Amino acid sequence: MNITRREILRFVGGSALGILLTPVPWKALDDSAIWTQNWPWIPEPVRGESSYKLTSCTLCSASCGLRARCIGNQPVSLSGISAHPLNSGALCSFGIIAHHLRYHPARLSRPCRISGKAGASGSTAMAFDELLLEVAAAINDASASSQTVAIVDGRPGRTASHLFQQFAAGLPNGKYITAGESSLEILGSMFEKPPGPLAYDLDNSKMILSFGVPLLDRWGTPARTARYLQKKSEGKQRIIQVETLQSRTAGMADRWIPIRPGTEAAFALGIAHVILKDKLFRDASKDIAEFETMIAAYPPSAVAEICGVSQDFIRDTAREFSANRPSVAVIDGSANSRHALAAVMALNILVGNVGRKGGVVVHREIPSPVALSKNKMSPISTLDAIPDHSIRAMLIDESLSGSSLPDGLLQKKLTGNGILVSLSPFVTERPFCTQYVIPSPVFLESLAELTGQADRESSSLSLSAPLVPEPAGMVDPIQFIQRLGSAAGVMNIDSGTTEELLKKRMTAIYSEKRGSIFNASNGQTSELKGLTSPDELWNVLFAGGCWMDSPETVRSLPAVRLTSVSTADRIKNIPPESNQLLLLPCAEDVIYRNSEISPLMSKVGQESGLRPSGCKVYLQTATGDALGLTDGCRVMLQTKKGSMQAEVRLDPSMMPDVAAAYSALNQQNIISLCEMNQDASLQPTPVKIQKV
Repeated sequence: MNITRREILRFVGGSALGILLTPVPWKALDDSAIWTQNWPWIPEPVRGESSYKLTSCTLCSASCGLRARCIGNQPVSLSGISAHPLNSGALCSFGIIAHHLRYHPARLSRPCRISGKAGASGSTAMAFDELLLEVAAAINDASASSQTVAIVDGRPGRTASHLFQQFAAGLPNGKYITAGESSLEILGSMFEKPPGPLAYDLDNSKMILSFGVPLLDRWGTPARTARYLQKKSEGKQRIIQVETLQSRTAGMADRWIPIRPGTEAAFALGIAHVILKDKLFRDASKDIAEFETMIAAYPPSAVAEICGVSQDFIRDTAREFSANRPSVAVIDGSANSRHALAAVMALNILVGNVGRKGGVVVHREIPSPVALSKNKMSPISTLDAIPDHSIRAMLIDESLSGSSLPDGLLQKKLTGNGILVSLSPFVTERPFCTQYVIPSPVFLESLAELTGQADRESSSLSLSAPLVPEPAGMVDPIQFIQRLGSAAGVMNIDSGTTEELLKKRMTAIYSEKRGSIFNASNGQTSELKGLTSPDELWNVLFAGGCWMDSPETVRSLPAVRLTSVSTADRIKNIPPESNQLLLLPCAEDVIYRNSEISPLMSKVGQESGLRPSGCKVYLQTATGDALGLTDGCRVMLQTKKGSMQAEVRLDPSMMPDVAAAYSALNQQNIISLCEMNQDASLQPTPVKIQKV
């Protein structure tokens, strides 16, 4: 039989067509789908009647009130509480599906030791008591050798924070550290005497001068963003955004002023120069004449050259800021230097917006018996104030999302045999040292205390109640520091369970008889003094309510020192070297590099394109053309700190000679390529880009 090639092709083609017309491939596809849906790690939805429970969200300091729809005891969806004063019923995209965090693939189930030195990374599961003994030995070794033990707190102000301060005070060289100084803390340090906690009163401001703050993107709650946009559209609030990149906030602001990277301090001093020269100031500080002399080198002509903007922008902004009171200047401390923070805060002082409604207001401390206990508390320190290579043991509370410190700075502060102890729900590998990771509960699994945001007129306190049982072996911050203190022989820590200590705080708040209470169960707000007992206050907060302090009465503030603002020579334009650009990390890498995000949200975010996914570098179209790069091509980013690959995106709104880079979660962070100042802020870093 003679079979030709044409007959073979007909046979193969007919067979393939015949198989497609039969149910065989479709049945196989259906079976595989059913099989993958029944993998053992995939949670099975429970059956039963639905019910609703009220609580507060812990994913950020906004402390949004939320309603959890439950089937049995299992939360299946989350929504906002419409009358809640902190979020007005709105939830962000992270909060809506935060109940998925229990099933995060990076969830930690047991304490472990991770050794990443000499390139030999390895993880060893440990019993919690065994881990405590090893960490306590390192702490005792530090005490004997006069080395530092530091505890880093990403969410200051909690009862746990006060216990951390007691722990640090009980060691010969213990330090309590918050994750970087905020702009408001810098402002507080400019007074001769501390005025008390400070906060932005943005809701009552007529004008907001923002230096890179994502006001209309992810700063605060969605409801607050909606209020800003509505007031802006009605002409009741004006927003000026000073920022290198055209962010969402820059695109929606009344004016966007695109300055060169790293020149925020110079631009702020240029505004201050105009305010003083044109006699627009309202502050009578005794050193104001000396301050005017200090900033004489920053007239609009010089600042325009440094920042790459028109002189008219500087003059017009200064006049608008002074005329449209109450106004407020805001800046984010996540990526800006201490010099920039102080320069921007000086603007609030010059126009008399500190201690004024709609500007920067003074908060009262939230009452706490722990803060007033007989046990000594360590003062607040910053990591940049601690000598390099002096920390033998560093403890980091990462149990709640909050401010974080770059790994490069942590590495620089540790001794050669230094260890890092992380309390976290997720696996976090830091290959530069031996790390101990202790699993903490995730949202909805444990009792948590929330002390509110710094952009509200008054302080607030909420509780996040556990709605589901936590897995065995989880440790909350208060348990952790108490047990570690016992193992290390530190007896300077208040005793009691988390619930007992938080109930004592309720008693302290109740005894002050000030502020108001929002009851989530009936949507009503009433005066605290109308409650009958601290237990009633506890019950209201445990069920999704919140306590809001009364606004501080406007009072005379201590004298301020404007001359504490630095005008160092480093406040100048940093030109890139030949054939190089200036590397600028996008805001998400600086502010929100925490894995506490639903795996579904990360998948949707990557596939939708709403947020950049993968490692991408954004260039001005003309800059890309000059380098021979096309949209979508792969390149290698090379700095003195290292290298990484990225995908090019050409954007005509980008500034020339600037490379804005973004790296996705669970990938190498672009920050690892950037130069860092002593205060942990990032420098614009020269980068070479080569096509691969």
